[in-house]
Amino acid sequence: MAVLVATPLSMVVLRLLTPHLSRTSHRQQEGIAAAGASAADVMQGVEVLRGIGGEYRAGRWYTRHSQDAARAGIASAGASGRLEGAQVLVSGVVLLVAAGLGAWRVVEGDMTVGTLVGVLGVTTFFAGPLGTVVAFSEGYTRSAASARRIAGYLGAAATTETAETPGKVSADAACATLSLTLEDGTVVDCRAGRFTALVSADTAVHRRILDTVAGEAGTLLLDGVDARSLDPRVLPGVLRISPHTPHLFAGTVVGNITGPEGGPLPEALLRASGVDELVDLFADGAGHPVDGAGANLSGGQQQRIVLARALAGTPRSRVLVDPTTAVDSVTEARIAEGLRELRAGERQGTLVVVTTSPTLLAVADEVVLVGDGALRRATHAELLADDSYRAVVSR
Repeated sequence: MAVLVATPLSMVVLRLLTPHLSRTSHRQQEGIAAAGASAADVMQGVEVLRGIGGEYRAGRWYTRHSQDAARAGIASAGASGRLEGAQVLVSGVVLLVAAGLGAWRVVEGDMTVGTLVGVLGVTTFFAGPLGTVVAFSEGYTRSAASARRIAGYLGAAATTETAETPGKVSADAACATLSLTLEDGTVVDCRAGRFTALVSADTAVHRRILDTVAGEAGTLLLDGVDARSLDPRVLPGVLRISPHTPHLFAGTVVGNITGPEGGPLPEALLRASGVDELVDLFADGAGHPVDGAGANLSGGQQQRIVLARALAGTPRSRVLVDPTTAVDSVTEARIAEGLRELRAGERQGTLVVVTTSPTLLAVADEVVLVGDGALRRATHAELLADDSYRAVVSR
């Protein structure tokens, strides 16, 4: 009876240690993901970093993420070791308790030595299943932490009322008012149908803008509706976001722009993205094959194809993040002029560009200089009188 009572109690004690293991495992996986992402960003933008002398800062950025991942890994291993140590300790305590009680009963004459040996054998037998349960608990805890990360990435916890949202945002309208509420509470409104550029001299504020666009923090609203709540069936016609890191799939140039079904590529779209040069460069033109992740293309070529993808179609709003950092200044000037011409067409919707490129800023309808809780709206030429703005955009 003592063994049967002590064993479940020992399981309860061990269960108290699993939440800490779950937290440390989650932090370890987050750290590894952040370090891997930062390494990929640095490698993809290494030429740009060399051009602006940013290798040292990028190296420190990666080192910080790598060290965070290492510390999280040590903490996770420590939690796992404590759980396994506790299992050995609890098994030993149960065995000692059984041996002590059995010895006392033998001394009192209520139990024979043979029975004591049998009791100790039963107690020792329980140590094996107990260790198996602990190993299962440890594996389950780590798997649960991984599952939560996957669920978060896939948006499994998204709103369950998406069926009601199509009526709130119509994909038939030409443009939408886009509003960003940053993590610090700053609200940046971008007028419908306008080309608005966002700039910040504060790196922390710039990071908040990027996090808001990526949906990692803050809120992105379209005509007052949270973009994260939109029905996926409506979203492509309402909002298109082009991240700084290109994402290309195996196929062709035209397939990466218009999708696997293909489609026409207007000349104005090709000029505005700089893809017209690629079409002339490749023997296959827009049908030129693209390897997975764009491995057979340069960083600038990848970025131009992704920009063309963002500019294709007629969504109500577009958000571009540093769309020309991997191209040379001449190509950037051609893209800026192409964007100006493209914007003169019909149904171009609202365009928001997060950039420090003076070439792009010069063709924007409005530039918003975002500070720590403060905004200043003007044209690029007017803002050049601001020292902090000029320091960020000057090249």
